[in-house]
Parts: sequence; structure tokens; C-alpha cells
Amino acid sequence: MLYCVFFFFKQKTAYEMLRSLVGSEMCIRDSIRTIFSKEGKEITSIFMAEIGGMNSLSPLYTAALLGLPLIDADTMGRAYPEVQMCSHFIQGVKAVPSTCSDEKGNVDQLMTTETDNVKEVETFLRNFAIAHGLFVGVSFAPITKQQILEKTIHFSLSRAWRLGKSILEARHNMTSPLDAIQARENGKLAFQGKLTYLFRHEQGGFTKGVMHLEGFDQYVGKKVRIDFQNENLILADLLPGDEQNPEGKRGEVYAVVPDLICLVDNENYQPCLLYTSDAADDLLCVDLGGRRIIKKK
Repeated sequence: MLYCVFFFFKQKTAYEMLRSLVGSEMCIRDSIRTIFSKEGKEITSIFMAEIGGMNSLSPLYTAALLGLPLIDADTMGRAYPEVQMCSHFIQGVKAVPSTCSDEKGNVDQLMTTETDNVKEVETFLRNFAIAHGLFVGVSFAPITKQQILEKTIHFSLSRAWRLGKSILEARHNMTSPLDAIQARENGKLAFQGKLTYLFRHEQGGFTKGVMHLEGFDQYVGKKVRIDFQNENLILADLLPGDEQNPEGKRGEVYAVVPDLICLVDNENYQPCLLYTSDAADDLLCVDLGGRRIIKKK
């Protein structure tokens, strides 16, 4: 049997993110032990739910501590806000039993009620996560090798590594990192601009909001908005008169999930999360497209 791990956390400062990485193995380790005690199955490997943010790093750390291999695959090919959006759940794999544990190792919640509605599992787990500061490890029911092969997105981890490597090589060779990104992932430059407005708030365990960008270079005179819920969801034209209005209507849509709407700074081509304290001013927006297993659904 294989195992799928998910980890809720809050978008915070770099210092708090580091603290989350240090404590995350306790959350995931304890949730794994609980559910395998319930299932009576041997742990053979770790499997990440999403190749996004801390949810891609924590399973690496946990697998190393447990002395187990980590599968080079995930269930999203990106980051998604909610559990029911995982590819194997979309295709009918059960999500229960599921379990939560906090980073102190002394809180544990197990959901065993059979349900075909994974949204119910999402609600159950997220409510627990909110009550414990959005710092909990979440583990789902074991999945098989065949389910990994048929219902997940392969090589997600190595894909991220290759993309980062191509940027580092471009810097070293003094060539364009943007060209390297586009060539590596068959992506396209969707916008180039300066951050002019940012509205964000915490709601229901999510960081929600909208950002506005004003174009320069080839995009001078254009304005766009990016709506996000933990992840960038929609890139669209910003309509006149809505420059300071987070509830404004969208104009023409240029990209939408499951496309990867990625933001990098215009100087070092570092990833930029505008809903954290690390927001940059000058940005490039690159559309890397979506994974086939998600798009076909």
C-alpha cells in the first residue's frame, strides 16, 4: 500500500514558514501512525497530495525521518484550495479513514464515517485545522500502486526540480530565465506589470483576495486582476473604475485554473506569493498550463 499526505498551514512570514517546516513532521508522522493503526497496514512509502508550497516540502522531510521512499507524483500537478479537487478523489478513490494531528503531537481526530462526498471530508478536516491554528498534519486512506499509476499526476516533484534547475542554469549562463521557464514548461508570458493594489483577508481557513497589476514594456496601458484563494485562480482584465474595488467584475479572462498562473519577480525570477509579506513590485505572470489528468475532467 501507498500513502497520501496533506498538510494545512497558514500563509505567513518566512520565519513562521520555517517554523512550520520544523514542526510539520510531527503532524504528519502522528496522523500516519494513527490511521495505519486503524487500518492495520504497513507503511511502504509517502505520497504527497499536492506539489505546492509547504505541502511539497513537508512530505520530503517526513519521508526522510521515517526512512521511507517518496513517490514522484501528486494528485493536482499544482496547488488547489480543497481536498475534493485531488485527482484520485475526482476519480472515485475513497478519502476515509482520514486523520488530523497538530504539531504538539497531542491532538488527534479520526474520521471513519463512510461517505462518497469528499467535500464532507474537506469540511471536517478544515474545521479541525482552523480550530488548531491551521497547523495540522492530515493523512488520507491508503491507496494502491495501481491507483497511483492510473489516477495521479506523475513526476510532479522532478518537474519542479527541473524547472528550478533551468532557472539557475540560465542565471549562471547569463541567459534569459524567462526564456528558460517558457522552454522548460511550454509556458507563455501572460503579463508583465507593477503591483498597484492588493486586498486579502482570511476566511474559512483560506487566504482570499485580489491583486491588480499595471502593465509595462509590451503591456503598457493594460491593467489586469488576479483573483486568488491560497492559489492564483483567475487572470483577467481589470475594468475601468474598479482600480480600488476588490468586488469589481472581471473583464476578458486570459487564464483560469487548472492552468498554473505563476508570478515571478522581474529581477531575479524568484517565485512571488503576493498574499504573503514577500510581495515584490515588478512582476511577470507566466501561464504554464494545466496537467492533462485534471483538464480532461
